[in-house]
Amino acid sequence: MKKSIKKFVSREFIKTVDLNLLKRLIDMFGVVEKVGWDSLPADDRERREAIYELFRGADDVFPKDMLDALHRIMILSNPTGARLLQERAGLEGTELIPADELNDEQDGRHLTPRHIALRAFLDHRDVFDRALRIAAFFVGSKILELRGKPATPSRHDDADAREAFRKAVSAYFTDRYQGRYCQVNWYQEGEETRIMVAHGNNATVANVEEAGEEQTRSWREISEDSIRYHPPTGWAGVMAKSVGDQRKLAALFAEHMLGDIDFFKKGEDEQLYTLQPVQDRGAKFDFQYKWDDRVQSVRIESIAVDEGEYMLDGKRYRSPWTLTCKDKNDALAQLLEIAPYLDFSEIRIVSMKLVFQFVLNGDLFPVRVNITPPDTATISDRTLEDDIMEHLTRNGIRLPRPTDTAAATAE
Repeated sequence: MKKSIKKFVSREFIKTVDLNLLKRLIDMFGVVEKVGWDSLPADDRERREAIYELFRGADDVFPKDMLDALHRIMILSNPTGARLLQERAGLEGTELIPADELNDEQDGRHLTPRHIALRAFLDHRDVFDRALRIAAFFVGSKILELRGKPATPSRHDDADAREAFRKAVSAYFTDRYQGRYCQVNWYQEGEETRIMVAHGNNATVANVEEAGEEQTRSWREISEDSIRYHPPTGWAGVMAKSVGDQRKLAALFAEHMLGDIDFFKKGEDEQLYTLQPVQDRGAKFDFQYKWDDRVQSVRIESIAVDEGEYMLDGKRYRSPWTLTCKDKNDALAQLLEIAPYLDFSEIRIVSMKLVFQFVLNGDLFPVRVNITPPDTATISDRTLEDDIMEHLTRNGIRLPRPTDTAAATAE
């Protein structure tokens, strides 16, 4: 989200949102009269078109705080956001949508993710803020996973350590991107310590059209990087714009919050993921998931193989070829059909993509998981990370953290 953005232009949002809720939002920021809401056309279609044009053309009518609020609402205006809101409301015993609205003549068809997000923002801000905070830690860049010594507590309760970390992070991003904004927020979620780092990126300059004239505008986009740390296992997950930023954040966290700048480096060579179970069983490999009644299916959509590394004349070489097979139903079976004489003992499985079909609250949530040993599992929806990790562990693909309880044998 660009913090300097002037407009909120989402035709789909304006065309489908509950106008009474939208009016409440505009009224919350005291601009109902300023936008002439009561003089808008009575016909619903014309009214929405007028509102869209109002948002599209207004530079100074809507306060920045209101536009920022709309962008935050849009972050949760999707199936994942709706699920997060419903789960947080359930945990806190909050009635997110009134019962009489659930049982009205519309039969709930109006309860789109954007309606739920706007309703939560207006009536249940604590639930909304909590869900937004959770989404920020799981939706975004590829995660860098690191491990250090188990049972190492962080010093997040030490004000001096936190301030030292904040100053170090701010100095790093100021030097790297030349921005002057850096805000660090701390949260606790179960056993995990979570840190959100918001900072400016490199400036962007563009020619834009305003009121029929060409203008030059510049802005700095705000990035929201995050760190998650699990003291019992010494595990950390870092999300940032680049691998360089991820490793620097991890190093600064280790230095100031764990007292050892090399804390994670000591475990860099540790293997986190393996595809050895697939390698061993070949065509007989069958991902086990029946123990979880929320999962409708797990498919192998892609698999890549090569010769791995080999020695020749005393020198080490990498495979000169890689074969990638994709199939929406079963890429492993397709690979063996294409290459029936493939000997898994003579090749290496480089990576594999799984697609989990979760059924949650009656809705289907496909989650793609790309495993690339030894240390990378890219998950399309990390709000389901704990569930995915248990599945991978039970199937021998994720190697347990040192203090993990041994996963039950897959049925």
